[in-house]
Amino acid sequence: MKPQVKYGLLVGLASFIIFIVMNAVAADRGNILYYMSMFILTFGIYFTLKDTRDHIGSITYGRGLGLGVLCALIAGSSDGIGRYVYCKFFNHGYVINVRNQYMDVLEGSNSFKYSADQMAMVKKMVPLIISPGSVMIYDIIGTVFTGFLLALVISAILKKNNTETSMPGF
Repeated sequence: MKPQVKYGLLVGLASFIIFIVMNAVAADRGNILYYMSMFILTFGIYFTLKDTRDHIGSITYGRGLGLGVLCALIAGSSDGIGRYVYCKFFNHGYVINVRNQYMDVLEGSNSFKYSADQMAMVKKMVPLIISPGSVMIYDIIGTVFTGFLLALVISAILKKNNTETSMPGF
């Protein structure tokens, strides 16, 4: 199995387990569990690039960046599919809680002043914006974006260009 697939699936599984634990203990985003998923993604990208470099012998910055993003895509997709199944079939209350928090923020905010008609329209749109499918899509996009930023740094650290040249004397 290719390193980006192996570590992507492992990171996705670990992130999904952390998501389940966070819901079980009702943790918020400031909890250490939230940051653990970022560390796991970092190590997943690191080991993807390290294994590839050790196997091939050299890795360019561009190839490292691409492999890191691919690892993040696989991790985000597997985690996103797990979250979709969890929210759709096992705990639909999670989506309802997020919708209620969203509406509380809109209704309690001083920066958003809506008329009654506008608020009714917003209430109709919230189920489209916050659904199990959107949870999956947001998770994939967020993981790929975070993985891209991490891969920028990790690729620069682990890059190892081929020192052999085809021209003698150089």
